[in-house]
Amino acid sequence: MRVEARKLDVLLASTGQLLVAGSRLASRPAELQALHDFTASWATEWRRGARRLRLALERSRVPPAVAQSVSSVEENLHRVIHDMAQLADGTAGDVRALSQVTAEVADRVRRLRMRPFLDACEALPRAVRDLAATAGKRAQLRIIGGDVEADRAVLDGLREAILHLVRNAVDHGIEPPASREQAGKPPVGTVTVAAALKGDRIVVTVADDGAGLNAEAIRGELERRGLPVPAQEHDLGRALFEGGLSTRAEATSISGRGVGLDIVRAAAQRIRGSVSVTWTQGHGTTFTLECPPTLATVRALLVAVGTQTLAIPTSHVERLFRLRPEEIRHAEGRDVIASPGGPVPLVALARLLPPLVERPVAGPVPVVMLVAGERRLAAAVDDLISEQEVVLRPLRRERQPLPHLSGAALLGTGRVALVLNPVALIAAGLGLAAGPGLNVAETKPEGPAKRRILVVDDSITTRTLEQSILDAAGYDVRTAVDGADGWKVLQEHGCDLVVADIEMPRMDGFALCEAIRASKRFKELPVVLVTALETEEHRARGLEVGADAFIGKSSFDQQNLLDTVRQLLG
Repeated sequence: MRVEARKLDVLLASTGQLLVAGSRLASRPAELQALHDFTASWATEWRRGARRLRLALERSRVPPAVAQSVSSVEENLHRVIHDMAQLADGTAGDVRALSQVTAEVADRVRRLRMRPFLDACEALPRAVRDLAATAGKRAQLRIIGGDVEADRAVLDGLREAILHLVRNAVDHGIEPPASREQAGKPPVGTVTVAAALKGDRIVVTVADDGAGLNAEAIRGELERRGLPVPAQEHDLGRALFEGGLSTRAEATSISGRGVGLDIVRAAAQRIRGSVSVTWTQGHGTTFTLECPPTLATVRALLVAVGTQTLAIPTSHVERLFRLRPEEIRHAEGRDVIASPGGPVPLVALARLLPPLVERPVAGPVPVVMLVAGERRLAAAVDDLISEQEVVLRPLRRERQPLPHLSGAALLGTGRVALVLNPVALIAAGLGLAAGPGLNVAETKPEGPAKRRILVVDDSITTRTLEQSILDAAGYDVRTAVDGADGWKVLQEHGCDLVVADIEMPRMDGFALCEAIRASKRFKELPVVLVTALETEEHRARGLEVGADAFIGKSSFDQQNLLDTVRQLLG
């Protein structure tokens, strides 16, 4: 049964939307669990208040129906918490099942588009035979890895590039039979086209056993054109992929004045790939093409630069790390970082992607080490977000080309991430002229150390409120969930003042205050009790255990808390 390629493209696009919807649903179980935890915490506070409310109602001799209403609220709240827990667990299971099925469907649809690499080599045997006969040479073709599979669109891009490289191998590389015999080679030259999967990349090599590249002729052509002449041979080989560069004096029906290699580079970039060349003088040349096996989806690292979310294919990410400003080195007027393979240029990613704005660096900066073949670039970003599979969408290029972008991806959050072209980024970063390095913010001299305050309260609402008030006032705040936890935190980290609730499980505020006063280390530590128990009896109990201040929750005032803390800390 034959299926039109267009129908497969539509099916693949639909599975892409399914992947986006699945990633959006993936966050729902965590949101439900957070809502359940908040409700459970609120229920704990309600139960504590309900006990006092029932006591007050009994003393005021209200009708029994009122007290029953309080109990009914407590029962319904418990039922809501129970149902929410079940809903969160069920949703998590459904999301896992959906994710598994979605991934399986997407993988099978992608496989429908996969074709063997041999399909991209159909025209090569005839091309080698005809070109060798025209040039008066003898050549044979070997194909290795013909069963390696890749997406149809990838094979279409490879077909054009491989054909140009094979033509060049016969025309430029393979010597005439007499010359080969003089060099001790068999009269028949061999062109080998091989494909292999390495990780999440397909690697294609086109190699010949000919004379290799003429490095001196390439240098001479660069000098004639007034272009920089690289000292290293691997840098010299990259110059061949610039349009129009050739060592031939005239164009022929086979040799096209260097246009072929420029076409190879363009074809590789269209399939998000790269091309490189190595050679041994007198023994042959090898061109290497690397690209993803599919263009529909890509595994990407999400990073933030300013307010923009960017996606970098992980196939070109060597490692991630955080770099302190003092670890940045300088060489030849540029920022570099030390690595086992030698210094690597460092550049802010925003500088390569105008109109994004480079932000000043304060403290350790996240860095993504990009790699393409032997070329490496350290790109500084504002934040590292996550790694995920994204569906690639093409971008229209109506006015200006977008050399640094491969497309765009719709994330599960609903935001659009631009998918970067790492090969183009590395080339742009390495090609930058010497100039200012990262915008490192001036470090201000540190002021006096912040006073440390420990907030102890089993109510997450009260604990968070007090922490935010004290944080905003410039204090270094630690928190604890009850008296026992507070005593442990105090022993491990110490502090300058304690703000504690009275009613807490395991160890209440009175017991915590007594433990502090009995300690040789902390007996002079100021303690502030903040509680809903505001009777004279409790105030007297607080003074008895050694509390320095007593603040009632019913009349709680932000300024009152801050004034009390400042007075006690001096």
